[in-house]
Amino acid sequence: MNGNKSVFICIYMLFAMCLITCNTSTNNGFKIKVKLHNTAVPYVLLYEVAPWNLKFVDSLKINENGIVQIYGNSEQNKLLALKAEGEPIFFVAKNKEEIQIDFNTKDYTTYTISNSKISNNIKKVGVQRKKLHDDFIKSSIELKKYLREANVKLGFDSISIALENRYDSIYWNYKKYLKNSLKTALKPIEILSIINHLSLEEDFYFLDKYCTQIKTEYPNSKVIKKISEKFEEHKLNVIRNAPYIDPVGLDGDLVALSDFKGKYVLLNFWFSYCWKSIKDFKYIKTAYLESKNKDLIVFNVCLDAYTKTWAKAIDSLNLSAMNHAIDIRGFDSPFLKDFDIQYIPANFLIDKNGIIINKNIRGTELIEVLSEI
Repeated sequence: MNGNKSVFICIYMLFAMCLITCNTSTNNGFKIKVKLHNTAVPYVLLYEVAPWNLKFVDSLKINENGIVQIYGNSEQNKLLALKAEGEPIFFVAKNKEEIQIDFNTKDYTTYTISNSKISNNIKKVGVQRKKLHDDFIKSSIELKKYLREANVKLGFDSISIALENRYDSIYWNYKKYLKNSLKTALKPIEILSIINHLSLEEDFYFLDKYCTQIKTEYPNSKVIKKISEKFEEHKLNVIRNAPYIDPVGLDGDLVALSDFKGKYVLLNFWFSYCWKSIKDFKYIKTAYLESKNKDLIVFNVCLDAYTKTWAKAIDSLNLSAMNHAIDIRGFDSPFLKDFDIQYIPANFLIDKNGIIINKNIRGTELIEVLSEI
């Protein structure tokens, strides 16, 4: 069986390299000439972009003039990525087109593409996305550095609150830009170039609605079909029966998740010392208070080792209006395995029948989701 699998992988790689290569020219295919500046590496890596994945195609040697030439033949337009150092650049390979790319590897935002309108549309969105993403990373580093050096918890002083608000604003502006860009994208391959920067988990609610919409708008597109299939595959891992758990409540009695059957439950796993957990409560509280659904329950399961720190955090964060429980086994809690939790914080939206219908919803999307159930 393993031998057959290896043969299949080899055949696939040979097929991909036949479609896209730097050694064979063709009159009817595509030709891409890339001029690189300020690169410290002797080769570049070429990828084909698939939904939420980059598939490695080949490594290409840079000649003495800093040039790489790519030839290929494909019936379908292909979204490719070329990576030298740092961020890859994206472009579309289209039969009977010759495009030229001028790329300074030290400054992602300044590369140019000639003779390809669709590649330039993708570049325009990509450059703005990169600027917003860099701002988000910078604000995240700044916030974490302050929390570490000042030895304070998030939300417990005015400076950390101000830094957190700036971080949130940049991050959700970044997400908003991506979603708005998707809504205005004109070609399926443009959609592919943008959608890969959204998270299958964090943006599940938006993607669920969006993938349904684009299947109707582009019924014959192979690109859209692949996007939809990848999302549906992920969706199967989300929608399932919620496992049974019974952590200890504030009064010392066991609280079973099944006690809330017949209601919508936002099940939230957290640590009192985790700044991401604390940041999530800002949106959880807003979403809970703004929700007009009286059948909505928020059930927070803390994984702290000590009940005193847990109870103190509930009080200091003004979380008493919600339901709470604790499992002092922390990362050894069997609940993490039951829910297949890879990191904390983690949350799950469970319907009235005990079925998980969404997970790891955060920020403004959490408010939107809970307002619509």
